[in-house]
Amino acid sequence: RPPPAATRSQDTSEQTAECLYNILGDTAAALEACSTSSESPFSDEEYNRLLLSFLASSSTDASTESVAKQLNEWQNNPEEDKSLFSKRKRQRQDFVVAYNRSLIQYANGKPVEAVTPLLDLLRPFVVPKATVRDNLIEVSSNCAFLVLECILSLSEGRHDGLQQPDSELTTDAIIAWLDSLDFETNPRLKFLLALYKSRLDFAARDASGKMIDSKVKNVRKELKLRPDLISTTTDASSLGSSSEANQNDDYSYKSQLIPGSHQEALLQSLNQSALNLKANFEQIKSNTKKSLVLCAEARSPDPVYESMHFNNLAVVYASCAKRHLALHSISRSLRICETPLLFRLDGTATPDSTLAILHNSALLAFSAQKFVSAYECMANCVIISKEYAKRPRCWLRMAESCIGVYNENKKKLEDRLNHTEFAIVEKNGEANGVLLKPRLESSPTFYPDDLVSVLGSQMDLQQVREQPLGRAYTCLEQAIRMNEENPTDIDCLESARCSLAYLKLELRDYQGASDLAISILLENNKAEWQQIGGLRERIHKQRLACARLYASEAFSALGNLESATQLLSNDSDSGFLNELSVDLSGGVSPNIDVDDVNKLVQSTALVQSNASAVAASAGHRGEAEQLAMAALQSSDQDQESGALASDTAAIARKALLFCMLQEGNREGALELLSSGSP
Repeated sequence: RPPPAATRSQDTSEQTAECLYNILGDTAAALEACSTSSESPFSDEEYNRLLLSFLASSSTDASTESVAKQLNEWQNNPEEDKSLFSKRKRQRQDFVVAYNRSLIQYANGKPVEAVTPLLDLLRPFVVPKATVRDNLIEVSSNCAFLVLECILSLSEGRHDGLQQPDSELTTDAIIAWLDSLDFETNPRLKFLLALYKSRLDFAARDASGKMIDSKVKNVRKELKLRPDLISTTTDASSLGSSSEANQNDDYSYKSQLIPGSHQEALLQSLNQSALNLKANFEQIKSNTKKSLVLCAEARSPDPVYESMHFNNLAVVYASCAKRHLALHSISRSLRICETPLLFRLDGTATPDSTLAILHNSALLAFSAQKFVSAYECMANCVIISKEYAKRPRCWLRMAESCIGVYNENKKKLEDRLNHTEFAIVEKNGEANGVLLKPRLESSPTFYPDDLVSVLGSQMDLQQVREQPLGRAYTCLEQAIRMNEENPTDIDCLESARCSLAYLKLELRDYQGASDLAISILLENNKAEWQQIGGLRERIHKQRLACARLYASEAFSALGNLESATQLLSNDSDSGFLNELSVDLSGGVSPNIDVDDVNKLVQSTALVQSNASAVAASAGHRGEAEQLAMAALQSSDQDQESGALASDTAAIARKALLFCMLQEGNREGALELLSSGSP
């Protein structure tokens, strides 16, 4: 059946508009050339004018909602012909309209809303692996690729990899269906299939959050088989139009490309994405130099891509421990990162990359101990995106940043007090006693009603700088509540509880701290964690060691010295404290280096100091002094950790001084004070 009734001049105008849009990428000129007269408000011409008008104007939120509403009306138009040909045409038009509507939603930062209608259309084809008519292959495949793009977008920054929005239409099912289609005559679709296979393999994670080796090998194989891989990431496919139902689907890839044309520019941008994919692979292999070279080759003058380029550089630098270069790159990315229009004037989508850049900025700032900046970036992620706000780890990261600010403030206060609470009393120039200085700081407190309601605001940031514990406390409670409602991230739940126990200690809520720390120890499933193994198990043991020390300190403050002693001793295991020290240091890695040794030395001194304090409080003076001397010797072994080593030595000195004063050994205490500041 021919296209809707049209004169020859109108037919020519449609062809002209199509050339201007598809070949030159000029939506404004295509709109002017598009036919203005049609017999029906739901004709192909009117549909094309609707999309071209949207693309030729500024793509704002208001215009996005308007065009989405009009697309719904067009898809549900009452003028549908009931003939068999019309049903076939209508099926294709449904795919076209759903694709464009979902692409607009995705570019507007709504991947969940974008993916739902596409899944409903694809279900009859993907689940049974049904045969697809030739005129549906390209448009249905584009819909499938957009679904995969939305799933990848929803999975960004998650520890557990891909988030499957449908139990039947999983990424594996969609890829299997795409594999069954014949793409030999359409190299663009063939390239896209190879791309998304690689991107999905990169995004896959095992239960511990690590990349899956077999998936990475698949990427390596794919890249070797297709060295000229062309891919798309932020450059989405051009908007289709209903009039293409009567045109050749493969006009731009079966014909020879015109030099300097819009089609050639699109292919160059696809090749740019392929270079980034290869750079990602080299970064995973720890081949930093080659990864940086590929990132440089992928760079383009496109201002939308420029911020992503510096973001990619920051990730590569961070992976090879070049912290300052990573911070410099990510700060440049943040400075030039602007919210772009949803679509370029040539019809290509430009999804906003702000969230990914802010998330990476938060992690890099935290690793560089820029805690306020880390909090601000993650808070903005939570404010901007509902998906990020649903992630417990985002709230945990904000709490950890606030705790970092609190510890910095605490350290500054201690430095202002000359890092000591003692002074030597002299008489006639000779030491004659020890004077305890009064504690100038009061117990930290906060009132929930005083917290600023708007996260990331200037008032909130000021409050975080001055009284960080309040925001840390509420963020941890939120992370714990979300994890308990959906207990899928046991690492996050355990970390949040451990951090909250620390806060309760600082707030002098000793009963709450002991209850929380003991619950962490009691819920430890040793067999399950041994099965998990690796780095994840070592970090779990580190959290358990912290919880044990917190519980012991809390019990000591409550006067329950028996329980405090039991937590730091094991009569049947003489090496219990040594094992606890190893766990607190994060475990001994197979390739132990100087940093690992220093961490172990510091952990040993801390454990021995805490055990000494508990033993002294329980009246075991001999054991307490022995442990304090061992702690002081351990801290003296660390000569390369700067301020941290000095803090550890100060704790050990205080433990030994406490033992000496209990015994009445004033001469020994004075000698210890004279030898260095505790």
